[in-house]
Amino acid sequence: MNDAIAIIGMGCIFPDANNPMEYWNNIISFHSAVREIPKELWDPALYYDPVRTLYKTYSKIGAPVRGFQKNPLKFRIPPVSAPFIERSQFLMLEVVYQAL
Repeated sequence: MNDAIAIIGMGCIFPDANNPMEYWNNIISFHSAVREIPKELWDPALYYDPVRTLYKTYSKIGAPVRGFQKNPLKFRIPPVSAPFIERSQFLMLEVVYQAL
């Protein structure tokens, strides 16, 4: 059959899971990463309003990715360049690294 697919690697970063094994353990243990967003990630005075005000949210809960550190040297990126590279790009690099 020509429809065969081979999975050669997996990588992921989710809230409370920095790799596929941690993610799977969270699934089988029914772990929920949803909690109140910490004040160091966003200022509720700027973004939260319990009344549905325009341009604000009426919720203070979410599931942020925490504990992930940029590691420019791991990917041979000069440390002086790291501040100019978005965190999401480092997340993507790490997930691809895990998969490969």
